[in-house]
Amino acid sequence: HLRECASCRERAVSEDPTLLFAAAICLTFWLTPHAMIYDWLLLLIPAVLLWQEAPQWRERWRALYALVWLATFLSGPLTHWQLQRFPVAVQLSIPVLAMVFYQAYRWLVMENSTFVLLSETN
Repeated sequence: HLRECASCRERAVSEDPTLLFAAAICLTFWLTPHAMIYDWLLLLIPAVLLWQEAPQWRERWRALYALVWLATFLSGPLTHWQLQRFPVAVQLSIPVLAMVFYQAYRWLVMENSTFVLLSETN
């Protein structure tokens, strides 16, 4: 029964064009071999969409948005510092962005039954 419930939630979220659009924009950062700071402005689109589509989690969204902002702010200088001292560097923003995307997915699909009910009525 739990599997059916999870499948129902996944289907309801995957049929919501607003959330699919937000996810598509987020995933473009995984397809792009490089992204400049101005490219990261595109993340404002899914941020606004999620803010409007799931207002019950605005405090959660705020925390994730702050984390992405902090990671992008620190990522460049930290990467430069690493490259001055080591032959390779890990860009902080990439793992942080992966964690944020996964957390948003968990909230929208795995943990949220009320969102599914709201999506089905619209």
